[in-house]
Amino acid sequence: MHPAPTAGHRLEMAALLAVVISSAGARGEQPTAAISELPTPNREAAPECRLTIELDPATGRLSGEATFEIADAEPLLTSSGRLPIALDARLVLESAAIDGAATAADREGADEPARRISSWTLHLPDGPASRVVTMRWSGVLRDDIAAGEAAGRIHNTGMRAHVSEEGVYLAPEAAWHPLLEFSRSAGWSGPDAPLCRWTLEILSPVALAASGHRDATQSWSTPFPQPAMAVAGGPLRSFERAHGAVALRALLRPGSQQYATGLLDAAARYLDLYQPLLGAYPFREFTVVENFFSSGFAFPGFTLLSSQVIQMGERGLRPGYLDHELLHSWWGHGVLASRTSGHWPEALASYCANYMRPVLEGRADQARAQRRSVAETLSGSPALAGQAVGDFGLDGKVSSFVGYQKGAMVFDQLAATIGQERLWAGLRRFFHDRVGRHSTWEDLRAAFEAESGTDLTSFFSFWITGAGLPSPRLDGAVWDADAALVRLDLTYGDPIPIELALRLRFGDPALDRVAHTERVTITPGDETLEVEAEARPVAIEVDPEFETLRRLPPELLMPTLSGLAPPFDLVLVGRDDDLAGYAVAASAVEERYDKTGRLVRSDRFTPELLAAGHVLLLGQSALDPEVLRLFAPEGVDVWARGFAVAAVRYVGPGDAVLACVRNPRLAGAFVCLYWGNADEALERAHLLPFYGGNSLLVFDHGQPWKRRDFEAVERIEVR
Repeated sequence: MHPAPTAGHRLEMAALLAVVISSAGARGEQPTAAISELPTPNREAAPECRLTIELDPATGRLSGEATFEIADAEPLLTSSGRLPIALDARLVLESAAIDGAATAADREGADEPARRISSWTLHLPDGPASRVVTMRWSGVLRDDIAAGEAAGRIHNTGMRAHVSEEGVYLAPEAAWHPLLEFSRSAGWSGPDAPLCRWTLEILSPVALAASGHRDATQSWSTPFPQPAMAVAGGPLRSFERAHGAVALRALLRPGSQQYATGLLDAAARYLDLYQPLLGAYPFREFTVVENFFSSGFAFPGFTLLSSQVIQMGERGLRPGYLDHELLHSWWGHGVLASRTSGHWPEALASYCANYMRPVLEGRADQARAQRRSVAETLSGSPALAGQAVGDFGLDGKVSSFVGYQKGAMVFDQLAATIGQERLWAGLRRFFHDRVGRHSTWEDLRAAFEAESGTDLTSFFSFWITGAGLPSPRLDGAVWDADAALVRLDLTYGDPIPIELALRLRFGDPALDRVAHTERVTITPGDETLEVEAEARPVAIEVDPEFETLRRLPPELLMPTLSGLAPPFDLVLVGRDDDLAGYAVAASAVEERYDKTGRLVRSDRFTPELLAAGHVLLLGQSALDPEVLRLFAPEGVDVWARGFAVAAVRYVGPGDAVLACVRNPRLAGAFVCLYWGNADEALERAHLLPFYGGNSLLVFDHGQPWKRRDFEAVERIEVR
């Protein structure tokens, strides 16, 4: 994550388009800037589903009435001729009627503990295919908020449906209103969640946001079919502003209301940035709801943010926060993810927000850092490298890193293959044609193929359905003076062509001030590369901007705390009589460490530990002379009452440092130290694992303010 620009950096549209056109030259053609027409709505038949609910925050009680108008009920029935309904297990279906006549509603079998859902069935008497189903239900919805909270995390996934004076949260997957269980009935052939055209009216004393368009103060409707409705809010104050055709709204608690302007400014910037690239925002309103638990959840037309993120101010508007949630209005809630495919919306939201926003706003160095980080993480972890992006969401063992970060980089590789403008055009087509429909990676491929005229079967097979990570190996660079070129030995067996940038270094400052970069295409079976050069280079740097996602040699991996992961064991070194904050840090690291690896503890450092794998030294264990010799080349020194970084001394009681270097005994393994001058320097030690993306950080009372990366670029000497 990196800081977002301040409000003073906001771009007018003309200036913004200039940035878009000038900022991504390495990816070929640039995106067309015209806002596309409104998307084609999904005209496929879907039941009309009307909800009216009443919320009582004082008691947690929800009661409601639902009316479903079903054009053809027959295909939805179970083999026994009953209509299946899903409902939160805490709720009771009190009555049901078919075409105005009361019918039996039976709770079927045991509840499903994992889903916390009860199954009901309704008896349908013989009659016409078109039926009107009316239901009344009620119950008390109170979740255990504390049970799902974890220090430093922004998602409380234990929350599903909760009504209290503190706030309201009704997630669509909780079945807080009746759901037609199409996918569970014998006659239903579709694998995806059922879709309805919803309207919702709420009687509530608190401010709320809900899925779709807000038609009145407490009334909403979905502009295209959705699987269910979501509601969130509480005792919040509303701040509103119109931005073009979109109403922007922020619902905030008293302690956060000073951030309303910044949030609305940011949302307006993001709409200006992404609508020209993706198509018109698909809802009439975008609302930011401050939530009462740790959250970062997006829903159709609104998103939840925790108080902690909102009160970070500009730091809480970094790429990957509010922009990522807004983008789910296109990816996930505009175009819906099919159960038959891997969960592609997170990859697309991460690409557009976390990765491309820095590019589009002229901060290419931040995009480079992300490319490097993803390549290093995958290269350093065989377990991650062996997981397919297309399996994320289908296989619970596939890491979110693969689904989000690697998925984003796959789109970057696609842009390199078909051109950036065609990639944006493919996304506009995908959104325009698929909004309101369940869609797959194959639907994405079809849109990109239509816009680029390129058969992308092999690309998607390698990068999406396979565990693609190209592994080219270059060596043996030899200068041929007569031919004026350098020949390099190549080992490459992957079934897809890739492009590599090779930067020539001549050892002459005048020549090296100008980037001499050749781009070569590597195809399966190639054994030699030839690079033209007007003079003999002394070395060649391979892909110095990390533009090609590939497996990096282990000696190039940048040392970071987050890199303390399998396949190597981790040795935690610390003394029991040291500052209490080190024990807190050790527990936090141990909790986050991948359990497929082995973690051991030691009370003192010995050089033999370097052969075991990763080493993390806490407090006084870092004072060992052998340890200090490891860190000296990077300008890091530690003594009994302070430390130094690059000859700058830090002796204040709130000063702390986290630094990582390469393990000299084991390529790909790291040695890290964490040191604080006094107790107050370690007051946020429990958050240490969340600062693991840099090689060095200096903290002031737990807040990081200085960062450095100890990066290495692959370099081949020319003979």
